[in-house]
Amino acid sequence: MHDLRVFPKDLRAYLENVPEESWDSPYRLNGWTVRQVVHHLADSHAMMYIRVKLALTTDRPTVPGYPESSWAELPDNHLSPWVSVHALSAIHERLVYILEQMPVKQWQEAAYYHAGYGTWNPLDRVLALYQWHGKHHLAHIKLAVETPEL
Repeated sequence: MHDLRVFPKDLRAYLENVPEESWDSPYRLNGWTVRQVVHHLADSHAMMYIRVKLALTTDRPTVPGYPESSWAELPDNHLSPWVSVHALSAIHERLVYILEQMPVKQWQEAAYYHAGYGTWNPLDRVLALYQWHGKHHLAHIKLAVETPEL
């Protein structure tokens, strides 16, 4: 829970020292830019938040996947990354608050079926995955900023 609470703060703290000219640097050849990665984080974590709420309020719901690469090409990905940092902060604050207000057993027993992957996803595994997901993409952002020759 701690990592989910602090991830938006960690992202914000790092991005505060990133010059705007680095926002459009990719983290690998033909990879997403810093800007796209930050917007992807907001998109992905918003989807996770909705899926968690569905799992908590619906008996074993089926959730769709979404075309991440296509979403990364939509016009809103040209906005400042700060828009998505604010969104991530709100999403994580709401998520952690919900989970802390209910018995651990209640959310540990909830799950959803991911139609895109064909897998059952218990919420404790989902939360661990998104804990990793944030750190994984923050490492991509650091790579793009700290190795601008890509």
